[in-house]
Amino acid sequence: MSAHVPSRAHWTRVDESQDPRWFIRLLDSTRSRLLQAATANPAGFFAYLDLAPGLAVLDVGAGTGDFDRLIADLVTPGGRVVGIDYGQTMVDEAIARSEGLGLPIEFRQADAHDLPFPDDSFDRCLATQVFQHLPRPERALAEMVRVARDKARVIITEPDWDSRICALGDPVLARAVTRAWADKIQNPGIARELPAMFSAAGLTNVRIEATPYLMSGNAPEMAFDLVAQPLRELYETGAIDSDQLQNSLARVEARIAAGTWLDAALMLRVTGEKRQVADRTVRHD
Repeated sequence: MSAHVPSRAHWTRVDESQDPRWFIRLLDSTRSRLLQAATANPAGFFAYLDLAPGLAVLDVGAGTGDFDRLIADLVTPGGRVVGIDYGQTMVDEAIARSEGLGLPIEFRQADAHDLPFPDDSFDRCLATQVFQHLPRPERALAEMVRVARDKARVIITEPDWDSRICALGDPVLARAVTRAWADKIQNPGIARELPAMFSAAGLTNVRIEATPYLMSGNAPEMAFDLVAQPLRELYETGAIDSDQLQNSLARVEARIAAGTWLDAALMLRVTGEKRQVADRTVRHD
């Protein structure tokens, strides 16, 4: 199989990319501000997980594992964190970054659609910006519910790519850019479907939180790339000409340099709880 140029469309084929480490650089750039906030106040940042010593946590799509190392410290002593990722490149990076820290943490390659764990294994099951890339998100959610213990929390966080806006100075072109971006993602609108999916999976106490996702706050190189990709795709398909492409790229670069570039979407976090066994028992009175 020939290697492909890395892009947002290829998260399920990281290892086959011409540059697998592009995805590592993408994570490092797009999550640097969040990681700084989490590192400064781990207990506050992860309050939504309601962590405590002794809990077992599963992270589906752990990436480089940076956030999992902070979580592992919060469930010590007696707890553990397991991070899985489909890409061996990511697993190797997470292991390397965690080596020698003495944390109760492990990383392994696995498929979110077929988790290699027994039923009722974890107190917290989370996935962050993963379900947008999965071919069978309902199956992956069912697997998270299966390995969750009674009263465990399941938490999935996803951007709604159909809500993306960018300040290109041309509203028609901006809409074309955000549409082109979303069209290359497997499930660009999965975030808005999560509450119904949680209910269908039998989860209770479903809660929704919405926050802005500022991609323009990334490092300049990555902030530029996140809009340059769809602009170049529009050029390649003939939707815009060379002058429009070059003028748009120049405008983005200038606005990034001036600190006036805006590129954002809505981020949704959905939390649910697994019913206790008694609650899940069908009664035949």
